[in-house]
Parts: sequence; C-alpha cells; structure tokens
Amino acid sequence: MNDNNIKVSIIIPTKNAGLEFDIVLKRIFDQNFDEKFEVIVIDSGSTYETIEIAKKYPVRLIQIKPEEFGHGRTRNYGADISKGEYLVFLTQDAIPFDNNWLRYLISNLEDENVAGVYNKQIPKNGANIFEKFYLNKVYPDYKIIKNLRTIKSLTLNEIRFSSGGSAIKKDVWKKHKFDESVLFEDQAWSKTVILDGYSIIYEPNAKVYHSHN
Repeated sequence: MNDNNIKVSIIIPTKNAGLEFDIVLKRIFDQNFDEKFEVIVIDSGSTYETIEIAKKYPVRLIQIKPEEFGHGRTRNYGADISKGEYLVFLTQDAIPFDNNWLRYLISNLEDENVAGVYNKQIPKNGANIFEKFYLNKVYPDYKIIKNLRTIKSLTLNEIRFSSGGSAIKKDVWKKHKFDESVLFEDQAWSKTVILDGYSIIYEPNAKVYHSHN
C-alpha cells in the first residue's frame, strides 16, 4: 500500500479488550468506505487474547509497556506515527453500528472550519436504565454544530467530544495535540480548538455501540 494514499488512520488503544474486540475489528474492515485507511492498535500489556485477535487483521500492532500508557499520551503517539490525513480515535469496546459509520464520520471534515467530529453512542444489550437515559440525553438524533457562535458557555455539555468514536484533522492535531496531563483529553482538546475558532460536529448518523454500567 502506498502510504501517500492513506486517507484515514484509525487509532485504538487496547489492554485486555476481550473477545468483543474481534467484532470491533471485523466491523471496521467491513466499512463501506472508498478511501484507503489504516488501523493502528496500540496495546499496553494485554495478558489475554487481544494480541491474537489483532493479528487476525491487517492492523499495525504496536506494543508498549503498561507504565507508558496515558490517555492523551498514547493517542498523541498514535497520531504521530499515523499516515492518514484524518485521525479516527476509537476505544476498544466501541463497536461500529453498521458499515457506514466511517463514511458518515469523515464526511463532515470536508468543511475547512471543522476540526473534529464525534459519533453517536448507543447503549449495548445489558446497559442499565441509568446508562440508557444518560446516553440518549447526551447523544441525540440530530446533528449539533459547536463553535463560539453557537455555544452559550464552555461547560462540559457544550464542548462535549469523545474518543469513544471521533475523527479529527491531522493538521489541526499538529497545532493542538492532546493534553497529556489531564484525564479527559478529548474534552480538553475540544475546548482548545473551539477557542481557536474551529467547529466541532456531533454526527448522529455515525453510530457505535458503547456503554458502561
């Protein structure tokens, strides 16, 4: 594969992802997406079947020590070694809803004013009533555009962004890398780029199954 033809780099940090990770990767490689993409799996010390599952697919498998992991740090590392124009961040337990997930997510980045896009998160089977209520509230069925003209404040609800399924422009990431000193690196990044004049998009047509009780 010619590296110059890679449009998207999908970056997934893992550690003991479980058998469900096989479904995640299968859904990714079944995407209805015309451009070439790469999948970078950065594993920080799995002791179970995660490595074996990853090796079943044409991924770039990077193994780091557990103490080298950090939410912002590992994602910055993945972005730094990526070859794509767009960076997609996914957690190991976020399962693409269908084969149009990636296409819907990336389409919003064609606007030069958009820095990043995040997807809808749907409760998995077994999610409790509180988790279902929360996800349905913060991930509605309509598109949201967030910038300094549309938001009322810089509260969490207004700047919400999630590495549970998101895409950002690599050129913007080079200007605004993830803050490695904070836990919620995705929210901090969103606030930074909004303050820099960019827009963030919530795209409800790009969906993943992702929930925690």
